[in-house]
Amino acid sequence: MYRTLSLAWLFVSGALLALAPAAEPPSANGEIIIVRRCLLEYKQATNLGAPIPGILQDCLVDIGDKVKAGQVLGRLQDAEEQAKIKVAETKYQLAVIHVQASEPLVRSKAIAQEQYQIYKGEQEVAAAEIVAAKAAVHVREIVSPFDGVVVGVFKSKGESMHPAGNVRMGTEAAGPEGTLKVTEAIFRVVNPDVVRVTGYLDVTDAWRVQPGQAVRMTPEFAGADMQIKQEVCTGKVVFVDSEIDPRTRTCKVVAEVSNREGLLRSGLEARMEILPERKTP
Repeated sequence: MYRTLSLAWLFVSGALLALAPAAEPPSANGEIIIVRRCLLEYKQATNLGAPIPGILQDCLVDIGDKVKAGQVLGRLQDAEEQAKIKVAETKYQLAVIHVQASEPLVRSKAIAQEQYQIYKGEQEVAAAEIVAAKAAVHVREIVSPFDGVVVGVFKSKGESMHPAGNVRMGTEAAGPEGTLKVTEAIFRVVNPDVVRVTGYLDVTDAWRVQPGQAVRMTPEFAGADMQIKQEVCTGKVVFVDSEIDPRTRTCKVVAEVSNREGLLRSGLEARMEILPERKTP
């Protein structure tokens, strides 16, 4: 009897094991992924030119100056455009006078309604000419796109600005083609507060890294021991390339770290540790 029960129990146990899900192999996600020879670059850094050729009339900043987003750094000659603003403003003032003077005349039918509408149209045209003339002045201003520091001044007052061709842009200002015609560079502005760390993952690690994972980064370069080599900066992954380079069997990974006290410098190399399953908000 006992033998019969034992055989029955073995049969039931085997059936239950067959129905249970297969155990998954141990995950390798618990390991820290180390990426060496990563390149450091400031997240915001740009050379600024003017959208049209001309002569540099005003150079309002120098190397080392801190600037705010929207601050005018320089200005091309705009005497003709300033004169056009004055002409347009005078035409507008005269048009306003005509409109105001004609209103009682229209009510008394001393002039036709059509003549009044002509005066109103002249006022609207003059107002549009003011907007166009002011836009022509603003386009001659070189403006900082973000808060930062001027690290390059390449032209002096009185120098001519020549077209430098199309510059690839990453913003909507570039238009549908993604390019913007500008002159040669006049200023260079950087914001060192946030640094991008660009490295290359081995193909075996490509699926283990996702945007949002936490990273630790330490500068790593040849030369004498320096305090900066002991600094550890933290941040997060912001991009993992979906394309694998068939030659190197790697894909690009980009992280961003806060540049505490401006210790990090663009152009340095670093070692990046990507922490497993830890995502920063």
